[in-house]
Amino acid sequence: MTSDLIAEQTLDAVAFDGGKRKLNIRIFRPLGTADGTYECEYDITNLLGAKLRRCCGPDSLTALAKAIRNVSAELVWLSGHVTVEKLPSDPVLAVDPALTAMMKAWLANRCAEAFDLSLPLAEKEWFPAQSVAGTCYYYGSGLVPNLQTNIDLAIHWLLKAAEAGEPSACDKLALIYSTPGLDSFDSGKATYYRKLAKEYGWIY
Repeated sequence: MTSDLIAEQTLDAVAFDGGKRKLNIRIFRPLGTADGTYECEYDITNLLGAKLRRCCGPDSLTALAKAIRNVSAELVWLSGHVTVEKLPSDPVLAVDPALTAMMKAWLANRCAEAFDLSLPLAEKEWFPAQSVAGTCYYYGSGLVPNLQTNIDLAIHWLLKAAEAGEPSACDKLALIYSTPGLDSFDSGKATYYRKLAKEYGWIY
């Protein structure tokens, strides 16, 4: 579906092994779909290569705005792999400081803190927070003390993160849908999300 390229930016980054990386951000022109909505594709070339993401909206401006917002969130999410030098200072690419705090807590295995921070951010449609919230609801007390596993809420948040192209959310959905005994068991959906996770760069 990829359309005309309408915006591009290259950022310098340093991987944890000290190697220099170039992160190339590209956003493509929103296109109408058969159901009357719009989709805007974007990608960021990173350690795993360039994987197209897709944002949807009722009109082209909303789809484009979501893509720009997701680029910002993706740069925070990538902080688990690289350090971006001179992040864009333009307000249009600004992220909620709580999102950065959540990511730092998550990477430091302070899962209870990350979970508490994730819920209001997930409601604001920040996809990394949706992925964290869904993962915590799936594992329950295995990650967050006294948190009861809730598969319905796990699916709810993971689906939203998967719609934004978050590969680990797709992987968790594949795991949920492939688990016998759960009401959500669906081998077709499991296969679909497992494939989608790989397409989005999931390598684990």
